Amino acid sequence: MKRFPADQNVTLRFDLMVGGEFVVPEIGSVVWSLNGTSTPIGTDATTTFVTVTVPASENAKTDAVEKRTITVSFTYAGFGYSQRQTYLLVDEPPLLVGPDEVRAFLGFSADELADGDIDLLGAYYAVPEEIRTALASADAHILLQANNAVLYRSIMSFSAEALKLRVNQIEKSDQSSFQRFADIDFRALIDTATSAYNDIIDDLVPGDSTGDRSYFLLSTPADVFTGV
Repeated sequence: MKRFPADQNVTLRFDLMVGGEFVVPEIGSVVWSLNGTSTPIGTDATTTFVTVTVPASENAKTDAVEKRTITVSFTYAGFGYSQRQTYLLVDEPPLLVGPDEVRAFLGFSADELADGDIDLLGAYYAVPEEIRTALASADAHILLQANNAVLYRSIMSFSAEALKLRVNQIEKSDQSSFQRFADIDFRALIDTATSAYNDIIDDLVPGDSTGDRSYFLLSTPADVFTGV
């Protein structure tokens, strides 16, 4: 489940799909809802995904962790469909890296890979405790390494196939803000991030080694877009 800092806007992407295929919903039929309040989303004749921005006022929390569930409903071919995404609101960790650094590493623009598709908070909680402790280090080198570990761990949560599919889908719908002149080898980028992450773990986590690491990636992780 995705995690976001409380008291901030949260942006989520919803791929409009029926039977595993992208679809264009009936214009004027798409709405998103939270706590029973529905808000229309504008679409056009090429729209196959929408982004929902939940305002900071709806993301205030009083407990240590709180949950929010967003529902997007739409009509396609005369039938109604809905999708849900649930996320957690938590305290913001002391990170120096953000979604912009993830997008820069992968070669995406902000409209192609929204903040809500980048789970830095999930990566923060996935790294060893020693890395989280190092995020408060007074040593600039250790501080940078710890932040990069979280950055690389978030990149490792993507699948190369889904990233390629996203590029193809966006370019086909002409919703990209810039044109690529060469294909990106996402598998190579994820492998690079994995190798760099392992090197940092070797440096900062006592007694750890790549040959004895239970979280070393041996298979393609669950995709953050589809969950499979």
